[in-house]
Amino acid sequence: MSFMPERGRDQDQTWGGKLYNTGVFHSVKSQNCFPTPRRNVNLSTIAGESRINCYRRSISRQLVDAVGYLHTREIAHRDLKCENIMLSDKDTIKIADFGFARWCCDLVTRKRVLSDTFCGSAAYAAPEILQGIKYNPKMYDVWSLGCILFIMICGTMPFDDKDIKKMMKIQTLRRLTFPSRSNLSTRVKRLIM
Repeated sequence: MSFMPERGRDQDQTWGGKLYNTGVFHSVKSQNCFPTPRRNVNLSTIAGESRINCYRRSISRQLVDAVGYLHTREIAHRDLKCENIMLSDKDTIKIADFGFARWCCDLVTRKRVLSDTFCGSAAYAAPEILQGIKYNPKMYDVWSLGCILFIMICGTMPFDDKDIKKMMKIQTLRRLTFPSRSNLSTRVKRLIM
């Protein structure tokens, strides 16, 4: 899904690669993640690192809360990715593109229903989806949240999806490599893993 300008936005804004009005998300392999103004602003020089980290936490919390809300209603999105997260002028997130969403339980018996459909984007997909194994669709959303968090913090994709077999091996062996420039605490790394 590509971003379309919301009504009332200035028309001189570009819509690729960075989070609108913040600079928190960085360009990720020419994929459009979040909209950004044309001028680049380094928030760390303006507001300090602690303010950026606070902003990241706010966005992360909103995203986790939104997915938690869906899950309490037995709905799984199954295509969470940066391109499907919208950000309003007031820094409120909205999840978009529910084309792959589904109920997580049988509506009559209330028993959990596993999914066996490959859907979503390979770069955000958990190993069981890529292997064609039945999976809990809520856990797929949680895996995708980890990928999004990695992108928010590190400014790069966690996995290279050019070689799916190699990507699955890295995933199953839990060999995620964090960029050396990211200076992440052990606590943050554990959260992502």
